[in-house]
Amino acid sequence: MAGRKADQERMTIMGKARPSLLIGGTIMNIQRFLAVLILSSLAVPAMGVSLVLVPIYYDNFDGPPGQDLNGTKPDITQEGATWQAGSAVKADGTLGPMFTAALPFVPQVGKVYELVATFDNQGDWAAIGFLNTITNLGTRILDNAPLLWCLTRQSGATNFDQAFLGPGTGNPLGDFTTSSAEELRIRLETTSQNEWVVTFFFDGKQAFQRTINPASYTINYVAFGANGMFLPMSGKVKSFLLGQWGLPPELASNPEPVDNAKDVSRDVILRWAAGIYPGTHDLYLGTAYHDVNTASRGDPKGVLVSKGQAGTSYDLGGRLAYGQTYYWRVDEVNADDGFIHVGAVWAFTVEAYSYPVVPFKATASSSWRTSSGPEKTIGGVGLSPNDEHSTTVTDMWVCNTKSGWIQYEFDKVYKLDQVWVWNSNQSTEETLGWGAKDVEILYSEDGQNWNSLGMFEFAQGPGEATYVTDIKIALGGVFAKYVKLDIKAPWGAAASTKVSISEVRFYAAPLAAFRPEPADGATDVPLDTTLTWRSGREAARHEVYIGTDRETIASATVPAKVVDRARVGLGSLGGEYDRTYYWRVDEVNDQAEVKVRQGPVWSFSTPTYAV
Repeated sequence: MAGRKADQERMTIMGKARPSLLIGGTIMNIQRFLAVLILSSLAVPAMGVSLVLVPIYYDNFDGPPGQDLNGTKPDITQEGATWQAGSAVKADGTLGPMFTAALPFVPQVGKVYELVATFDNQGDWAAIGFLNTITNLGTRILDNAPLLWCLTRQSGATNFDQAFLGPGTGNPLGDFTTSSAEELRIRLETTSQNEWVVTFFFDGKQAFQRTINPASYTINYVAFGANGMFLPMSGKVKSFLLGQWGLPPELASNPEPVDNAKDVSRDVILRWAAGIYPGTHDLYLGTAYHDVNTASRGDPKGVLVSKGQAGTSYDLGGRLAYGQTYYWRVDEVNADDGFIHVGAVWAFTVEAYSYPVVPFKATASSSWRTSSGPEKTIGGVGLSPNDEHSTTVTDMWVCNTKSGWIQYEFDKVYKLDQVWVWNSNQSTEETLGWGAKDVEILYSEDGQNWNSLGMFEFAQGPGEATYVTDIKIALGGVFAKYVKLDIKAPWGAAASTKVSISEVRFYAAPLAAFRPEPADGATDVPLDTTLTWRSGREAARHEVYIGTDRETIASATVPAKVVDRARVGLGSLGGEYDRTYYWRVDEVNDQAEVKVRQGPVWSFSTPTYAV
């Protein structure tokens, strides 16, 4: 059972042994210490597996009395980082009047970080937070323009405990009723490139939470500091922790694609990082969460796709269904005793079969007013980010009669998959009944010769601002440059009734190769890169042209490499350093009406030399 031992010798993090801590006269390893310290632990399981707080930095401040903290290493550190600190703070945590102490740190998107410090604060105030730059380590943290920071004041000082978004005392969040808190905590959730969430705690009690734009918060350090501007500073800092919430180290982690990824290539290869114990891996994959979550070697439920494999990747062979959400799990199997560490369940959604394509022109038989023309039905006029349509009549097309047609023209012929229609959605729709009811859909490649898809009944809109359409019509892959909705009758019966449509959205199946990786124009592309792309929907095989002369690639006058998957290694194509390459993928299907779909010419460059 050696593989499951949790003693100090076997427990590692970031490749280092977890040191012991002396807390209240008791020796504790850091994992147990964190269980005591993190009373408000993150109550968000990773699809069935509880997260743990993995230290990035931790310091117990057990250095020699009188030694400066500056230049010393925390008990747990990253890449040998040492404290940058003013002389007023010592290695044993003793605090003097004014100083700032910092460690390098740059947050990554999609993580949850926890910054925690505990103080025996017998002076004016102490603080923790994030910094962009360090101006002066010998002065208070406020003079270093901290970001996302909070402070605790001694009982009897001017204010209670406070928090600021910064810089400095900019964007104050107010006073919290806890006075002279011993523990300060900031949770930073780097949700996306455009949104972060920051939460402040005092003695384990949540005080403030804000959603912020990360563009205003460039972070390069984590820090704590003291300030004796009003009262002489004394006391100690007892602990300092920067951690990241993640999976326990014995489990598989770092899934590729990332958990809950959308629009994942149908040709994806699953990858992950192994747990800390040597062994093999069991991979479960399926479309039902319950099956993947509960399957085992003894009861595989049809989702155990690889048992006991040595590697940390799995090629699914391009067999995934368009638009399908898949769940997957990797169990780590110990080499020495066969113990199975059951992994978290991750999810991803495969790319859609078709994508929205916007007509460049909309015309109609007539319009009631110039403010309600046919152009209002394309481009998302009146639609929210959640696809809810407004009730504003000027966000819709309104015909001047109770029957009529509206026609859409695209820039070229497309293979159309679906059309979604938001019907008339005025707040008076239930009374007026202007929504289209009986509609014939016609299509054409040249605008002269038309074919009919048949008659359809469009559901009436609710006349509410939360309207999300349920009119989704399969177009069957017809090839068309023009589509016409010929409205025979509306829902209303009054003689004055008109006919109206709010929005129309078309989906087309891409036929040429698209979305290259590396992206068009990419630089410093390694020679061991695998070139990938998204396949045209009719492709049976792919002809790849690559070279250093754009014209020969555009004219396809160099030999093509033929592959049956949407991927090819640059090394197999003879890639060299210090070159700009042009490449093109033609999609081929001998059974299709158009046998070859020529792709665009893309480019990338390789490094000037090996690194």
